[in-house]
Amino acid sequence: MRILCLTRFLLPCVACALACGCSRQAPADPAAIYHVALVDTFARYTSSPNGESDVQQLKTKKYLFIYFATHWSDNNRNFTAKLIGFYNDVCQNGDNDIGVIFVPTDRSQYDANNFMKDSGMPWLCARVNTPGAVELRKRYEGAGVPCLVLLDENDKILASSYDESGQYLSSRAMTTYQKLKNPPKNKKPKSETAK
Repeated sequence: MRILCLTRFLLPCVACALACGCSRQAPADPAAIYHVALVDTFARYTSSPNGESDVQQLKTKKYLFIYFATHWSDNNRNFTAKLIGFYNDVCQNGDNDIGVIFVPTDRSQYDANNFMKDSGMPWLCARVNTPGAVELRKRYEGAGVPCLVLLDENDKILASSYDESGQYLSSRAMTTYQKLKNPPKNKKPKSETAK
């Protein structure tokens, strides 16, 4: 009798659990959330050129680019156009692993907003001189601008536009990302190719 009562109780529970998806499956991979502490540092200090600012979506990106630039420099504007092209190409090819946060080094948010709109930047901005922008500059800014820094999922610097000696290396962060995503194929030894 006890087995029958237990069965009547358990069968509906098991059926319900299977139907609603709460069966004993492994929990979601916690590694799918990245940059939590870093994003939380500047989250409330963001804006975007189109008014949308879902900064939390950056936590779903395995790699994060932090871009330091200013509106008044031709070098910065040219590099920005190159970065936007790179970003759009990567995203259009289905790669959803990258996020970008723009940290303007302008004197005013007005100048930064105009720079974002005029250049067509599709990403978020840490507002000028806010605690979030100051912290990002302190941690990651190179010897000058433009400066693009690539972080891994643990906020470790993988590449920067400036090396340790302060030498400008331009697109090194973008090149490093491309190599991560498309590692060179192993070449076969000459003895195998001659067969």
